[in-house]
Amino acid sequence: MDPDFSRLDASLAERGVDGYLIDADSENADQYYLSGFDAPDPFVTLYDGEVHLLFGRSLEYGRAKREARAATVERNVDFDYRETVAEYGADEAPFHVLAAFLRSYGVESVAVPPRFPVSVADALRDLEITVEPDQDSVVTDVRATKTGEEVELIRDAQAANETAMATTERLRTRPDHRRRRVERRGPPRPGERSAPGRRAHHRRHLPAEQGHEVQRRHDADVPRRRGERDGPRVV
Repeated sequence: MDPDFSRLDASLAERGVDGYLIDADSENADQYYLSGFDAPDPFVTLYDGEVHLLFGRSLEYGRAKREARAATVERNVDFDYRETVAEYGADEAPFHVLAAFLRSYGVESVAVPPRFPVSVADALRDLEITVEPDQDSVVTDVRATKTGEEVELIRDAQAANETAMATTERLRTRPDHRRRRVERRGPPRPGERSAPGRRAHHRRHLPAEQGHEVQRRHDADVPRRRGERDGPRVV
């Protein structure tokens, strides 16, 4: 499901800027919503009618290519990072790469969220990229307004969670609870010993794309999907 960014498009047109830029990790809810990707380290998202991602390192690159809804996923090395370091030094090179990334999409001006890194904004201005703070936080506003489909997904997730908690409560009130023994038919399922019934219920009733708790054997060499251990994430 792709978000409706028509209000963001209108805001950019009204401001007269070419794109919207976020530099943060996905703990920043606006970054997670705009990029559609969950990563623990900061990365860059450019929206210019499409979503473009830029990673400083290659660690999350492969996963982003598979999972992100971005039109493009690139790394600093795709913009001659080593040569740029040799010319400008390691401290300044990332800013020159970011400017090259923006200009590769014809972007010469961007709006940024109020908490955008000051050092990055100043460096881009020095490189003649116009940076305007978005005091209205338009992405936050867009994110807060749920579509009908998003509302239904939230309802489904909440219903599954409430049913799972009811299952846990029912098991806790059984006479054998104090002995920490739960009767089963057949072998125990993964997760049932630590949280009887709850995780099994989530696995049965939540859509697969919302995250998994158990790493599959055929992709065990791939870094664990963000959020798997903690369950589905709803923003």
